[in-house]
Amino acid sequence: MPANLLLPAGPVDYRQRLAYLEEQGGGGIELKTGRVNEPWAMEILHIVKGWGDHFPVTWHVPEDVSRRFGFADFDFEMYLGQISVADQLFENGLDAIIQHCGAMKWIDDYDPSKSFQEQYASDFTSAEILGQIERHVDRFGRVVARYGGRRVLIENCPLTLWKVLDSEHLVNFLGPQIGSPDTTTYIANLVGCGNVLDTGHFNEYWSLVKGKYDFEQFRRGMWVADLEQMAKNHQTRHYVELALIAGYWNHQSYVPDCHSEELDLLWHIRHCRYRLFHIDACRGTWVGGKSDMERPVLTDEDAKVIHLDEIIRVAKANDDCLGMTVENVGFEAYPMLTERPTDWEGKRRTFEFLKSKI
Repeated sequence: MPANLLLPAGPVDYRQRLAYLEEQGGGGIELKTGRVNEPWAMEILHIVKGWGDHFPVTWHVPEDVSRRFGFADFDFEMYLGQISVADQLFENGLDAIIQHCGAMKWIDDYDPSKSFQEQYASDFTSAEILGQIERHVDRFGRVVARYGGRRVLIENCPLTLWKVLDSEHLVNFLGPQIGSPDTTTYIANLVGCGNVLDTGHFNEYWSLVKGKYDFEQFRRGMWVADLEQMAKNHQTRHYVELALIAGYWNHQSYVPDCHSEELDLLWHIRHCRYRLFHIDACRGTWVGGKSDMERPVLTDEDAKVIHLDEIIRVAKANDDCLGMTVENVGFEAYPMLTERPTDWEGKRRTFEFLKSKI
């Protein structure tokens, strides 16, 4: 089966995306906004499905709708009303809705003046995180009951939340600790829905829990400082149970940690049977606005980092795989990072790079 390529599109840029895809012989679209009840979304479905039913159209549920999805006081009925716009889209050919897991604590609740350790230390016990996971299982199960498993996709996300403070500063905090790829796979398997792997989000997650880049020294200091407390944590049932589900150890007041060298990106690509891939050249979690983390255009070097050849092989071998969405971003999103092309230029060049590899 061919590995389809998708471009993200919203009400402002969708005509540009469609015109380009038509030049390329067709392709899929990932709708990016909450305004999918407007005519532009139906126009996309009509045009893309006119090229062929095998070209997918998906809708990524906006973050402001899903961000508190796992909170105990989350208004699930209001949420169902917000995503009900998908009903008509499904009737007209929409393939799936995509959603991240919600955060344990939202970015607006953090103080940007906190120290490095405070920004990345866990505020939560393992029991609290397990409770959040259980609520996700219940709620995603109800969404699947409404739309069917093939129409619902859960996407992994980094364990950090980022916020642009101004044109020069980007700050990260430890936040959605239920977004690890192992956790989303666990939830998807339990409720019977699909799974999305975002390569950039995976690398952000992996750099944190494996102590890469600026985290290396911090992580080493953490272990030396509190080995006795770590030993106590290992003796608790919730601590071990969470590690088995999420793939990392949660250390309250410290950064999460993963000892496994095997559960890396390549392992997940090969074993988790993803229904969609988000292709992003991000190398790891931003630390203090570190500019070489978010790569503006996919290159051969980046392709090796994200195991692109294996992603393409897996996508072609899996008849149920919708394809790969181009998710590189330009300077409009991150003006404080390195000199970079416009968002469209970065996506266009990455699309053509991916097409050459397929």
